[in-house]
Order: sequence, then C-alpha cells, then structure tokens
Amino acid sequence: MRLLDYLGALVAAVLVVVVVQSGSVLGVLVAAQAFLAGVLILAHRKPRAEAPLGVRLLAWGAVLFPLALQANTHPWWAAGMSAAGLLLAIWAMASLGAAFGVAPADRGLVVRGPYRWVRHPMYAGELLTWLAVVFASPTARNFVIFAALMVVLTLRVRWEERLVSDYARYRQETHWRFLPGVF
Repeated sequence: MRLLDYLGALVAAVLVVVVVQSGSVLGVLVAAQAFLAGVLILAHRKPRAEAPLGVRLLAWGAVLFPLALQANTHPWWAAGMSAAGLLLAIWAMASLGAAFGVAPADRGLVVRGPYRWVRHPMYAGELLTWLAVVFASPTARNFVIFAALMVVLTLRVRWEERLVSDYARYRQETHWRFLPGVF
C-alpha cells in the first residue's frame, strides 16, 4: 500500500462522516461515492504502468477541488442534475472495481457497465455534477474552479488513454469519450 492510498481512504472516510451529517439526498450520494472510493482505493490492484509523479500528485490534489465549488442556491433541476451525475459516477466506480484509482495508471481495461457506451463515464458523471453547481451558482469563483477541474480532467484523460494497454482497440470500439452521440 502506498501512503497516498491510505491518505485517500482517510479523506474519503472523513468526507463520509461530514457529508452524512448534512442529511440531504445529495449528501448521502456524495457519502456513498466517497465510501466506495475509499474501499476501492484500498482494494485496487497494482498498476502495470503509472503516470509520472507530478501527474499523480495533481490527480490526488484535484480530488479536493470540487469541494471548493459553492452552491448559493439549490434549485430542483440542479439537485436532479447533480444526483444523476453522482449516480453515474458511482455506477462507473463500481464497474471499475479493483481497476479504480485516483491517479492515472494501467490497472486493466474495463469494458463493462457504462464503459460499454463511453470511455470515461466516471468523469462524465463528475462533470455533470460540477456543471450543476456552476449553472446554479454562476460565480467567478465557481468558473475558475471549474476551469481548473477541466484542465486536470483533460490531463487525467490523456494520461489514462496513453497508459492503459489495449486502449487503441477500445477507442475504436467505443467511440465516445463522455456523451454517446456527442463527444
């Protein structure tokens, strides 16, 4: 086990406790996602290849970026959009199983669950959740944080696509990165 794995699981556990106390449906979904991430971080398989240290540290640091987004209002459509994104991210994480990891690495190619239709469904779910917050509260702060999240997401996607063996074949079979029929 690596130190970052233990720290990541600890952060996930703390997040579960803090978020569950909110008592909201979204809080329960965030807690479920954090709990699943903590379990999978500790149970993931050893990677065959990893991104450089700087990219791995950036990915781990970016785990906390979304917590800086601030929702001043909670309209029903934003809550629904967030819930849909969280459910997609949870389904994708569960589908990854032992192949899940925070930092880009080759822990084996997964083509089950939502990975049958898009290559990065977990990121698509997270993106949907972030967009809900930004659309509900379009502040300069949220736009800057969202832009930073997009930069890190782009780096993670590129590194994962380079590292995972057999990815070129998967790309030919699964055409869409985030949204079927669009992108």
